Amino acid sequence: MIRTGLILWQRSGYYFLLSILTLASVVQTVYSASADNSTATEDRTEYKDFVLLRDSIVNHALDHNQKIKAAHSKIDAANAAVKQLSLDPPQIAVEFFSAPVKYFPSIFKDQMEIDYSVQQMFPFPGKLSAMSNAEKKRVEMLSMEKRSAAQDFSLTASKAFNELYLIDRNSELNRAGLDLITTIIAIARKHYENGMEKQTDLLRLQTEYSYLLSDSIAIVQNRLSINAMINSYSSSLADDTIRFIPETELPQEHISTYENQFAIADSSLPELHAMRLNSAMKSAELLASKKEFYPDIMVRGMYKQMIDEPDDWSLMLGLTIPFAPWSIDKYRGSMLRNQALINESNAEIANMKAMVYGQIRDACAKARRYNDQALFLRNTVIPQAEQTLLAAIASYKSGDGNLLMILDIQKMFLMTKKEYHMTVLNLLNAYSDLERATGTSGSMITLDRK
Repeated sequence: MIRTGLILWQRSGYYFLLSILTLASVVQTVYSASADNSTATEDRTEYKDFVLLRDSIVNHALDHNQKIKAAHSKIDAANAAVKQLSLDPPQIAVEFFSAPVKYFPSIFKDQMEIDYSVQQMFPFPGKLSAMSNAEKKRVEMLSMEKRSAAQDFSLTASKAFNELYLIDRNSELNRAGLDLITTIIAIARKHYENGMEKQTDLLRLQTEYSYLLSDSIAIVQNRLSINAMINSYSSSLADDTIRFIPETELPQEHISTYENQFAIADSSLPELHAMRLNSAMKSAELLASKKEFYPDIMVRGMYKQMIDEPDDWSLMLGLTIPFAPWSIDKYRGSMLRNQALINESNAEIANMKAMVYGQIRDACAKARRYNDQALFLRNTVIPQAEQTLLAAIASYKSGDGNLLMILDIQKMFLMTKKEYHMTVLNLLNAYSDLERATGTSGSMITLDRK
């Protein structure tokens, strides 16, 4: 097949170039149809509009995610457990006293006495409230854990949306590359007609065009894959297509000092709140375990229905003895265990603060670096690469340039723009990481370069 193509190429280079132009036109039409929801534009949207679009999609997925709903059900179960902390049910008894054995199994014949009793166990005052406080702290802790899970989910979904943003930028660059190759083909056709171009160089041009076509197929498939993944976050089987994401301006906010960011995290990060609530819950459990050393009170009232004598009644009061030598270790062990858990929780809080501080420093450093790099690429490198490409095309059009040199410059220009958009993706992800590290996911970050 290659040999036949070369024979045809030798026989009529003009018709071969004409076929390339026809193929370019057909592929451009098909590619545009596959991305009919995208409209490439040089206009950039403001960063706040990009954030609003991203948050609307992330929040929709968050509202319908079954894992988050399961966490809410877990909180409902913990709330129900608080209501379970109440008095034990009373015991009601009927006793047939002094029934003659000779009349068994009859219990009513010649019955001497029937006793009716009600018995209730009362915990020492303060025990139930201490246990209730511990369960309430547990409910609050689970609420913070749900919030933490929601922010983890938001971070994952936001990065997926950022990835979709990069795919749309690559889609624009791919179409721009196809347009550039088409322009070069038109110039090369005229040069070939005049005997100014080699066959091997034109074959190289066709190869470059084929590479761009192959990339276009991969871009479409990658967008469908990321789109489906975002849809799966909302636990939906619907194939909702996310519309084309326009290019955004770079964030204009400034990164504040590490101390300010850590102060935000200390007051907003749900993991820290959850750990503090866990420590408070252990403290409440410790207080409850100390109250176990106080005795519980048992009260029993009895009415005695006598057969041959007047009826009477009795009242019994009883106390548990938790500090008996054979039972005190049970309560002492519980108290020591809760104290150890408090110490463990406090150590974990200190470790978590150190980790958060490191994450904030890392995210801030990345955001600053990628912001500076993106600005340099956008304001310096890309304009220079574009001017070089335009000058090379103009020179080639006038017959002074070299086709292979133009292809190299064109590839360098597209690679520079891809590097810029990849840097913007890293910048957006760094902002998302910073929001997550400070516990402010879903909101704009106020930054300062001091």
